Parts: sequence; C-alpha cells; structure tokens
Amino acid sequence: FISLAYYCKIQYLYMASFIPLVLILVPVFKKNNTIRRKVFHLIYAVGWVLFFLCIYYFMWYEPHKAAFNYVLHNQAMDKFAPFTAIPRTVAFNIFYVLFSNQNFLFNSIALLCFLTGSIVFLRTNDLKFKAAFILCLVWVLLELQKLSMPYLPSRYLVSYYFATGLLCTIVLRKMISTTEEKIYFFPVKTLGIIFISVFTLKNALDYYTLLNRRTYKIAIINDYFSKTIINPHALVLGPWSPSLNWDSRAICKPVWKNFMNDKNILEQHPRIIISEPDEAESNQAYSSQNINLNDHADSVRKFNVGNWNINIFWISEPPSD
Repeated sequence: FISLAYYCKIQYLYMASFIPLVLILVPVFKKNNTIRRKVFHLIYAVGWVLFFLCIYYFMWYEPHKAAFNYVLHNQAMDKFAPFTAIPRTVAFNIFYVLFSNQNFLFNSIALLCFLTGSIVFLRTNDLKFKAAFILCLVWVLLELQKLSMPYLPSRYLVSYYFATGLLCTIVLRKMISTTEEKIYFFPVKTLGIIFISVFTLKNALDYYTLLNRRTYKIAIINDYFSKTIINPHALVLGPWSPSLNWDSRAICKPVWKNFMNDKNILEQHPRIIISEPDEAESNQAYSSQNINLNDHADSVRKFNVGNWNINIFWISEPPSD
C-alpha cells in the first residue's frame, strides 16, 4: 500500500523508506530478538521495497521517461523560495496559512498535543508509543518543508494534515488511557478528553458551515455545458475545462504557458476557451501571444466559483468553404 501511494503520486516516494526505518527503529526499543533475526527482517523488507521500486521504474517511468521528466522538471521549477528568502517565506506561511482564521484552532490544539505528547514521551516506558510518536513526528517534519514554498495552496497541505492528525491521534489515545499521570497539576486523561472535545466541535462546526454555504456552482456549469455543447467532438481549452465538463462529451485540454497545449491555440479550432479574467490559471498563455479572447469570441458567459471569476468564451467558428 505504501508503494501504491507513490505509484499514484510521486511526491510520496519518500514513503518507500518507511518500513525499513521502522525495522531499524524498533530494535532500539525492543531487545529480545537476535541480531541475525533483526538483520533478516531488515533485508526482507528492503527486498520488497526494491521489488516494487523496480516495477515502478520499468513499467511506468522507463516507458514514459520523456513525458515524466518534462512534467517533473516543470513542477520542480520555482516551487521553493530562494535560500535567503526561506525564513521570511516560512514565517509568512506559519502566520497566514497554518494559523489563519480558518486553521488557527486545529493547529493550536495540534501544537498542544505535540507538546503534551513530548512530555509523556519523556516520562513513559511505553515503547510502542515512543516508536509511533517518533515516526509520526518525522513524517510531520518532512511535510513542513512545504512551508518554504511561496505559493502554498491548501491542496499541498493535505498530507501535512493527515500526518498531523495521525500524530494527534496517537498522543490522544495515550493520554486518555493514562489514569494517574499529571502535567502541572492537570490530569493527562482530562487534558486528552478536552482536546478530543475541541477537535470534535471544530470539525462538526466546519462540516455544518461547509454544507450550508455550498452553492453547487460547478454542478450548475456542468449542467450548462451538457445542454449547450451539441457537437461531441467540440474542443474546450483551459485548465478549468476538465472540471466543468463531466456531463458533456467535449474534448477538454488544459492550457499552461510554456508547458502544455499553448502553441497554435486558435489553429486548434477550439469551440470554447475557459479563462479567468487575468488568465492567472494559465500563466497568461493567451495574452502573452497577443491573443485577445474577446476579439475571437461571438459571446461570453460569466460564472463565479468560490473566489474565482470564470469567463466562458464561445469562439467564433471559421467560415465553411
């Protein structure tokens, strides 16, 4: 399953080392196995990791090397701040992303869980808890490197919240199973119950708020296209096109400047081009080529999805011979 994780998303390739690291760490706390048996388990695990890496390399990477390297090179460019700007970038993301109004409560309680878990870690003799705490903490620290990205959308932090949630879960389970331990006169079990209650209330309020503010705008646009795109071979260009055409049979192609489908745009004879007013979603793929979409459209339909304004440009069809 760890292999499947990075098969689906290359950013999780570091997880390939997870099981070998576990088997290296466990003997530190558990000493009843012989050295020979420990080495055997480690070699056995590394063998399976290499086996699945070989499958990935020879069945996915090697046959698609050119496309793979092209995408990887593009995605890796300018993702992280320059070395001298990293402290400022990290500080900005901590204050305005992790501890924004929306995320402040979760990350505050998560930080308290980490601090409490660290104290329990130093006091307890529970080897399983210590091993799990260290491994989850390493995972969280690996995810925190994303704070050095100048552009940090919420989707980049999904794995951070998963790792942080797992760390909190391990700490909270240990806290509520402890009966007599106290931290500065506060019973650990009581603190654990308080933390769990705050997490539960926070998540319940978030779900309630999300359900009540849903506008179904994407569903409305999908319905619009399903009724207006008659030709099943119609070409729709723009990064928004796949999301908005689930119910139509149109051919959808994302467009990004200097990366994908940005050459000979009008020569591709698109029926529709979907773009934000400032073309930020395509890195100005059209205006950078002196293409004014309004000049080539016979009509424009405007929609709003969340914080984004979207223009639907119905491109004038070329005259028939």
